[in-house]
Amino acid sequence: YEVKPLTLAREGKVPADAAVVILPGPRHDLLQPELDALDAYIGRGGKVLIMVNPFQNESIGKYVAKYGFVLDNDLVVESNPIGRLFGIGPEVPIVQQYGTHAITRDLGGVSTLFPLTRSISPVTPQPKGVSWDPLARTSEQSWGETNRDELQRGVAKPDAADPKGPLTVAAVATKDKARLVVYGTSNLAANQFLNLQGNRDFFLNTVSWLAEEEDQISIRPKDARQT
Repeated sequence: YEVKPLTLAREGKVPADAAVVILPGPRHDLLQPELDALDAYIGRGGKVLIMVNPFQNESIGKYVAKYGFVLDNDLVVESNPIGRLFGIGPEVPIVQQYGTHAITRDLGGVSTLFPLTRSISPVTPQPKGVSWDPLARTSEQSWGETNRDELQRGVAKPDAADPKGPLTVAAVATKDKARLVVYGTSNLAANQFLNLQGNRDFFLNTVSWLAEEEDQISIRPKDARQT
C-alpha cells in the first residue's frame, strides 16, 4: 500500500482514490469539519480504521457511536498470569479469543497483544442499517479499570463499577458499502509491538479487509527478527 498523510482540517475532504483512511491514535479531539469529511467519505462507501487509546478523544467517542461503537472509559487490566511468560504486565492483555469475521478467521491458536487498551461495546439498540461484530476479546480474568487515580497509584482492583471480562478490544461495523474497524488502542500497530506474536497479521488483515482485498488475509511467515 502507498501511505499518504492526510490533513482533513486543511483539505476538507478525503481524496476520491483513498482505499482506506486510518486514524492511528489521534491525541486531540477532531474538529467538526474533519468529522464531517469522514462522514462524507463513509457515506460514499468509505473504509476507515480508527484506533483510540484509553481516556482520550471524547469527540471520537461521540462520533463512532453513530456507527454502533461505544468506547468504554476504562483501561483493560489482565490478571491472567500468562502475560508474565512473555515478560509483560497486566496492562498488556494477551488476546486468544476472536470473532468469526474474515479478519480473524485464521487466527485460531494465535495470540495478539493489545497494550494499554480500552474496551469497546456495541450501541444498544444498534443504529439503523449498521451491522456490528466483535473481533477480539480478552480473557475472563480481565476487567476494565475505570478509576484513573487507582491506576496512577498502581493499586487498581476490580469493583462493581468496572466492566468484567471477557471484554471486546477490537470490533467491526458495516453500513451499506462502508466498512469501519475500531481498536481500543493504537499501540498494537506501534513499532514496539507490531512484530510480536500475531499483531502484524491482525493489523494487516484489518487493512486488507477494509481495502476489499480479502485474498490478502492470511497468517504470514515470521522472519527471524519476530518474537
